[in-house]
Amino acid sequence: MVLKDFRKAEIKVPPIEKQREISKILKGLDNKIELNHQTNQTLEQIAQVIFKSWFVDFEPVRAKIKAKRTLIPTLSQRERELVVERAAMCAISGKTEEQLKGLDKEALQQLKTTAALFPDTLVESELGEIPEGWCSSNLGGFIKFANGKSIKPSEEGQYLVYGANGIIGRADVTKFSNAVIVGRVGAYCGAVVYSLGDFWASDNTIVASSTSNTQMLPYIFYQLQILDLNQYAGGAAQPLLNQTTLKSIEVVFSSEELIYQFNRLVKGFMEASTSNVIQNNFLEELRDTLLPRLLSGSLEIEEAA
Repeated sequence: MVLKDFRKAEIKVPPIEKQREISKILKGLDNKIELNHQTNQTLEQIAQVIFKSWFVDFEPVRAKIKAKRTLIPTLSQRERELVVERAAMCAISGKTEEQLKGLDKEALQQLKTTAALFPDTLVESELGEIPEGWCSSNLGGFIKFANGKSIKPSEEGQYLVYGANGIIGRADVTKFSNAVIVGRVGAYCGAVVYSLGDFWASDNTIVASSTSNTQMLPYIFYQLQILDLNQYAGGAAQPLLNQTTLKSIEVVFSSEELIYQFNRLVKGFMEASTSNVIQNNFLEELRDTLLPRLLSGSLEIEEAA
């Protein structure tokens, strides 16, 4: 069969009014999918900004250092401490001192607790200047890596199946739980997604989880994301990541208390984002199922609505 034969082929199409009604239903699904995508982008951008500020640019530490340099000699020790503390709180929250006054007591106390976890000095290290008391660590020191396993995903099953760039289907079996999925090979080598709960990961992925507990998952996700892992890929024919390379990557490691504060802050973002991803996967399957049934007339508009 050639192109001209396709052009001559006759197909049945619903009346124009019914086509509009079908389009309205499908557009509603597409709009919800797009809204979820936009929401996730916003949530991830906020969390990325916080991670970079705390663990890459050390902005709260630099704010403390700057505040110390501008202290008035006549201030008491307690007043000096308050000036430095407020500077760090502003850096952590992205608010001015005036805006801090509008926060409730619980929010202010949480900011004070977090600010206290940042030192007020930078020291030299193999990775350049880092906050005093922090150290350099390779990823293998706090992340456990495992290769995904081959599986033939289906459209049904209790558990999600992840490939190098997200959900690729479902399965009735599970192998991993609460982890970050890294694209191991090909076009999406180095892409990072995460899954809360049980799932299966294909052999095109490497699964990263905490060596200690699942509370580390948000920190692990954003640490791997900001590293731009594709730059560490080898392979002549196509990009390829392996566990040995990932384990050896050196990063700056703060206190566990500060990491837990970060995880507490962004945990809600991750849960909402994961929920949106799963919902979008369902909505896309629903949309693709509805379209042929609506066009053929096997499903009425009223039923679909």
